[in-house]
Amino acid sequence: MERVCKDSVGMTSVPGSSMDSAEPLNYHAAARQGRQAEYGERWGEGAARYFSIEADFLDEDQSIRLMPVPESFFCPISATIMSDPVATVDGCAYERDYIERWFRERRQAHQSITSPTTGLPLPSTTLMPLLALQRAIEAYLAHRPELRRDHMAGRSFEEAAQVLQTDLLEKQAMNTNMGDEVRRLREANKALVRQLRQSESDRAKLLQQLQQARWQLGIAEEPTFAELPDGALQPSSSDESTAFASAAEAEADLSRLQLQLARTEAQAQASASETRRDGSRKSASRRGPFFLALAAVLAAMAGSVHVAKGRAKAPPGLEPMELEANLSPEATQVQVAEMSLIASDFRPRKFGRGIPELIRCVEQLRSRSLEERHDAVMSLMATAREGKDMRKAILQAGAVLPLVELLRERSPALQEAAAAALGALCADGDQAQATLLRAGAVPALVRLLASDSSVPTRAAASAVRNLAANHNAAQLAIAQAGAITPLIRLLAHSDRGVQAQAASALGNLAGDSSENHFDKQVMISQAGAVEPLVQLLQSGAAEVREAGASALRMLVTNNADNQVAVAHGGAIRPLVKLLRDEAPSVREEAAAALGNLVFFNDETNSGNQAAIAEAGAVPHLAALLLDAKGQVAETAAGALRNLAAQNANNQEAICREALPSLVRLLRDPHSSQTQVEAAGAIHNLAAGNAKTQQLIVEAGALEPLVALLKGEAPRMREIAAGALWALARDNPELQSAIDRSGTIQAELSKHGS
Repeated sequence: MERVCKDSVGMTSVPGSSMDSAEPLNYHAAARQGRQAEYGERWGEGAARYFSIEADFLDEDQSIRLMPVPESFFCPISATIMSDPVATVDGCAYERDYIERWFRERRQAHQSITSPTTGLPLPSTTLMPLLALQRAIEAYLAHRPELRRDHMAGRSFEEAAQVLQTDLLEKQAMNTNMGDEVRRLREANKALVRQLRQSESDRAKLLQQLQQARWQLGIAEEPTFAELPDGALQPSSSDESTAFASAAEAEADLSRLQLQLARTEAQAQASASETRRDGSRKSASRRGPFFLALAAVLAAMAGSVHVAKGRAKAPPGLEPMELEANLSPEATQVQVAEMSLIASDFRPRKFGRGIPELIRCVEQLRSRSLEERHDAVMSLMATAREGKDMRKAILQAGAVLPLVELLRERSPALQEAAAAALGALCADGDQAQATLLRAGAVPALVRLLASDSSVPTRAAASAVRNLAANHNAAQLAIAQAGAITPLIRLLAHSDRGVQAQAASALGNLAGDSSENHFDKQVMISQAGAVEPLVQLLQSGAAEVREAGASALRMLVTNNADNQVAVAHGGAIRPLVKLLRDEAPSVREEAAAALGNLVFFNDETNSGNQAAIAEAGAVPHLAALLLDAKGQVAETAAGALRNLAAQNANNQEAICREALPSLVRLLRDPHSSQTQVEAAGAIHNLAAGNAKTQQLIVEAGALEPLVALLKGEAPRMREIAAGALWALARDNPELQSAIDRSGTIQAELSKHGS
């Protein structure tokens, strides 16, 4: 399974902490507010497109309907559009003045503080400014000045909307003169269609020349051609690719021809050398002109093919992108192994480094025999398992396009094998993923997600998972192709393997932990993924539980909206239960998900912090600090670090349960990252809490923290200095106890300045 880093759990700093200088904090806060403001403006501008046409554009009886003001812009208490929206801890939005008045009235009446919307008690009266919603309302009203104008004149927004409706209907008659322009555009469109057909005819002629050359070289059967309407001949094929894919296929064919020609020339040279040793050179001299002429033909064809390719353009969003993040070798091995569908009694061909034999296998993918095509796919999969170099050779041999064509076959077994092979080929990072994007693999794989058979569906979901891993262009293309809805449906599939692959694919579509992917995360959440993912946490299969927890982790990473949605969806208690799961990978993913539920963009989610602590997570996370499996202890320390941030109750609870184990991790020389997470947790435990500071000193944390200041890693020294500064900044006696020579004190002063 593809795994992404969990930097958002353990590597983020805590807002308002004493180790952070004012300048970085202000920078991050300003950047966050800028992103929220930009999102809100786009939201408001989109909502301001306030009418829809419910008929054909040229229909005289078309109905133009005004879109109402979005309900989310209204305060539930005042029923008016908000100007200063804020959110309570249960996620409901109100006008600040009205919700504060509500709180005051409840206190004066000596009543419990409840939500005006749900009637349920609120654990806190903390209000969170909704900058994005505020900017959305401002942008909405800015793009609908008639509403603001009529409202200021004494009319309600509903009355203003009725006035605008009347004005809109009056101006509808002015659009009748657009008919001539539309007819002119239609004629121009017909001319473009004729040019497109001519280009297709030219392309078919080039493909005909390539097919004939392949037949003459003996690496393909004698071509059969179908006559086009204009009299041109086109190779008979079930190919449904675009003009871009056809041009790419032609280039791949040319590369294979050149490789075959090189192999034939090498054989000719060897034969000529043997002939010279036998005293006969005439046969070798007769081969030379033939190969020179054939090379000239191929060179001429290459020029034609590249011209055709230059005229074709890739679909928007499918251009190859260079990314810094690549899959680790370990993750690649896991993915390729999972994609293996080779039967135990199947004996694939071994190609070794024989590229010509590999090309012949790729050619066999287009065989008329179903059995031969299936055997060719299986042989390619066996070769792909031999390592990254062989997978690269398969890509260079042009296997992607014929494999994409096989996804459209009627045989479920062949569809399964082709999808599995494509998933294995794209497991090596962005270049392989870009090759699949250009070949049109995404639409074909998305169609397979709705297959009635679970086998090709599982293989397609696994291929989509690998294709989306750490590749923004692939994630966008998959989402635009409509993969999110069928993937969510597959979460309820009867096959647990299908469930696991679908959940992993949704997790990879949500992005990675290295940057913000707010729009994609919200898209998946609003499509209804949260509830079925929460149900997967109670599955009887460990791989399903792990995939569900991992997907939820990615949905809530740096996303406050999804954090609230996942918490309301009932995910906290199942995740806490998974902290005791028998599978180490499940325990690790559950701890990471809980850590990400309480942290977003240098801010904490106090409501989720309290809910997770009340669910009993702290003792279980403390127990995981002693877990030696994988990165469980490191991830648990990161989760405790986030739970302790700016939360006095959690700080004291964590000190009671986990402080000795955290101090022990500080002394662990085998994992520097675990030491960093433990030091970060102690920093958050000490920040602004004199009681926990004393407990930390008594637990013996000073000595290992001072030792970490001498470490080689800058990040380790920074976190250790921050923890010591949080302990000593308001305690002169402790400052003296840490360092009586002044050297470490100077270091602490530098970090605290």
